[in-house]
Order: sequence, then structure tokens, then C-alpha cells
Amino acid sequence: MPKIRKRYSILIAILVFLPVFLLLLPLLGSYAMVRVLDSNLQVQAQIEDVDLNVFNGRAAIKNLFIEGMYASDLRSSQISVDVDMGELLRGNLVAESVQ
Repeated sequence: MPKIRKRYSILIAILVFLPVFLLLLPLLGSYAMVRVLDSNLQVQAQIEDVDLNVFNGRAAIKNLFIEGMYASDLRSSQISVDVDMGELLRGNLVAESVQ
């Protein structure tokens, strides 16, 4: 009987955690992108919204604004990126297409 309770508790924890994780993923992605642009390229970036589809590897970045020391301001209403999920699981970020 205790093994069944343990299995159900693990299943319930996964069913609760997974939707919360999927809801927070675009916010975490937006925060991470802004941090990478700020720290690596020394530019100020703002992202209004990120639509992320984890099942097919597509991301749409909406209302991106970048200003920096070495470049003029960049504004984009939407940038779509198609990521190779197989490479991402191996730890490599490979963009198949950027629009």
C-alpha cells in the first residue's frame, strides 16, 4: 500500500509542477535573454513577451528593443527562431531558422 501512495504522490507532484513550469518558462527565457545580452554584449535590452513552444522548438520574441554603446538602437516587433531540439538536448544551441 505505501508504494502505491508514493507513486500517486509522485504523479500528482509531476502533474502540478509541469504546468507551472510551462507557464513560467517564457518569463524565465525572457529574463535569461536580457541577462545574456546585458552581460556578454554590454547592451541594454528589453523584451515585452516571449512565446515559446517547447514541443516543436519555436520561439517568438515580441517587441525587442536593444540599445548599446557600439550600435545604434535596434527595435523589432517580432523575431521568430526555430531551434534544433536534438542539439539543444545535447547542450548546443543551434538555430535552424531566424525570421
